[in-house]
Amino acid sequence: MGLFWKIAVPAACAAAICGTVILWWAHNEKRNERKLVEAASVSRASAERGDAKAQYAFGHMYYHGQGVPQDYAEAVRWYREAADQGDAKGQYGLGYMYYHGQGVRQDYAEAARWYEKAADQGNANAQVNLALTFYRGQGVPQDYAEAVSWYRKAADQGDAAAEDGLGLMYYQGHGVPQDYPEAARWYRKAADQGFASAQYDLGFMYYHGQGVQQDRTEANRWFHKAADQGDENAQRAVAVGLTIPRELFLAAQFLGGMLLVGGSLLLGKRRWSLRRTVAPLTGALCILTAVLSWYGYTHYMLWCVACGFHAFTWFKGLLNAVLIGLLVYIARTEKKADWKVWP
Repeated sequence: MGLFWKIAVPAACAAAICGTVILWWAHNEKRNERKLVEAASVSRASAERGDAKAQYAFGHMYYHGQGVPQDYAEAVRWYREAADQGDAKGQYGLGYMYYHGQGVRQDYAEAARWYEKAADQGNANAQVNLALTFYRGQGVPQDYAEAVSWYRKAADQGDAAAEDGLGLMYYQGHGVPQDYPEAARWYRKAADQGFASAQYDLGFMYYHGQGVQQDRTEANRWFHKAADQGDENAQRAVAVGLTIPRELFLAAQFLGGMLLVGGSLLLGKRRWSLRRTVAPLTGALCILTAVLSWYGYTHYMLWCVACGFHAFTWFKGLLNAVLIGLLVYIARTEKKADWKVWP
């Protein structure tokens, strides 16, 4: 019974803490949902009175399902109401819906037309997307010089996506003479704003010494910044290779875990000991560690910025240390006094 209480009391405390956290989270979610419903009600009233800004805001709520059910067709309707009054955000929103075919039939030409209306009013998002349509030749003739022009207009407003796009144009030499130092300069502007794609691009230039002095340490720093934000190229750049020795070690660890679990289940149930109870749990932990390690070697796990090292490596090391301790405990020769026989 002493062992039971030693396990039950901490488990009950942990359950109480977790339950409190879950209840608090659910309470906050419900409160936020009520606020969104109230905001949607206010926006609807203003939008129905013809307020263009409210019409765009209400369409945005339908697009994201905030305070109202998500409905792309309704989002398009309210974006159009705002766009027809000359609202730049409404025009951009409508162009975006045509570009992605959400709530309307996909139409790149119509998307470019609305993007241009908003871009002419200085909307940076529209300028970036219009530049992209010219870069790809979607709905408009492909024109790199025109793409550069619109990227530059948005970049002059400090838009990170535009700065990254302008860096790409200089890197590729499309619409401007190829210029690696200039590409690196624009990538850095966007990267300093936390734009993941630019952080990867800047790291790539440091890695290869293009436009900047080659510096693999600096490249790795920018790769990790981008990887932390989910950039797949950066995650591949910093992933650790799963070599054959690692594969063999993890396979042996997985097999050992299976044997511990299987062997423990096959033993008789009349005899009980703490070691025999710990054995299947250790086996399960072996299996979990092997699976997590396999995934961690092939996928980038989040960099622990606060402590300055790879969080996955730390976690895996901790699990392995616990495993070693448990295996040593299980392997020790059990004394007969350690056994209890159930009646």
